[in-house]
Amino acid sequence: MENGVVGRKVFIKGWIVNMKKHFLLAICIVLVLCVSGCSGQGKPIPILSDTSEDFDLNTAINMVQELERPTLEFKSGGTFSRSELEELQNEYELFAKESPVNVLTTFFDTSELEDTSKLELEVLDKYRYPTIFDEDIKLDKAYVRTIVYDLGNNMTETKIRLFIEQKYVGENSDMKRFYRDYVFTPVENGDWVLSGIDGYVNAPLDGKW
Repeated sequence: MENGVVGRKVFIKGWIVNMKKHFLLAICIVLVLCVSGCSGQGKPIPILSDTSEDFDLNTAINMVQELERPTLEFKSGGTFSRSELEELQNEYELFAKESPVNVLTTFFDTSELEDTSKLELEVLDKYRYPTIFDEDIKLDKAYVRTIVYDLGNNMTETKIRLFIEQKYVGENSDMKRFYRDYVFTPVENGDWVLSGIDGYVNAPLDGKW
């Protein structure tokens, strides 16, 4: 499998994140498919092999930077008009077009977003979205996991996922719990689609959970 070329634009098409107002903990999207697999009857599918290999760390850093850069627009807080948010949404379409909700919406109050009569939207000031651009957030590990399932009748199915793990490395003891794992699925052109997030999407500004 090709890990990609450092510096090449990474096409990450699908933010699949189910966020509700003020939820800090992201719902893991990958679930059983990455771990044990299930049949249509809910029975575990036998695993023939389960292997992992390191993914190029520089490529992983570039991917996460590409993914998280748009969130910097909201880092300083403030108010955004719906037209400004729509423009950002269009720019962010590469990441968000396949998901009903994307990370950009987590910066705003859900009720205000749903109230179309409200033309000005204020960025929530209770949370931060830790990113790779912060000194206290580091990319901890990147690896590709390949699981081959035995479907019976001499048939197999292969699931390939790229895991990129982030963690907090600062001195705030309350923030030590923070981690975020991005999960990607390969696509035909050799790029990766973001298919899930495990861990925390955002964190309280004061570090107190």
